[in-house]
Amino acid sequence: MKILPGIFKFDTGPFNWYILEEAGRITLIDAGFPGHYSIFIAGLKEIGKSIEDVDAIILTHAHADHTGFAERLRRESNATVYIHRDDKAGVTRPLNLPWYGLLSNAWRTYTRSMLVHATWNGVFQLPSVSKVTVFEHGDILEVPGRPQVLHVPGHTPGEVCFFLPERQVAVRRQLDIRISDN
Repeated sequence: MKILPGIFKFDTGPFNWYILEEAGRITLIDAGFPGHYSIFIAGLKEIGKSIEDVDAIILTHAHADHTGFAERLRRESNATVYIHRDDKAGVTRPLNLPWYGLLSNAWRTYTRSMLVHATWNGVFQLPSVSKVTVFEHGDILEVPGRPQVLHVPGHTPGEVCFFLPERQVAVRRQLDIRISDN
């Protein structure tokens, strides 16, 4: 689970999400599916933290596999949910996924396994996020880890990665953390 000091990865099949810990406070990067919530809680306990330590939930984009338990955690922890302004509409409506691509490729083993995982982990019970704060390219978020927003549209109009200047690390959806050469 621990990748680098203060950076933890949750690996739930093809769906990755991360915790940044700084000075005892937590930022969650992405929020899996609703069914991943219990894995998140267990992970917090494993690193000696609880829901009360969560200050922020920052989302790389507005698809359901990244927003899954964000609303529940927002309500239970009083954390702020952040997303790029171009994906705000997507995060406030449930079941935001690229359905055409998923269903037209459901015959493929990998896609089918992703759909089964999504269904098993509550994608059809996914709530929308009722309250979000937007950010833009270049913003440095005043949350634990102080990530800088890098807008990298493509997968969605508001897709981003987060650069952690003090750690020389970037975090992006579905990829492991990459360490900068600088």
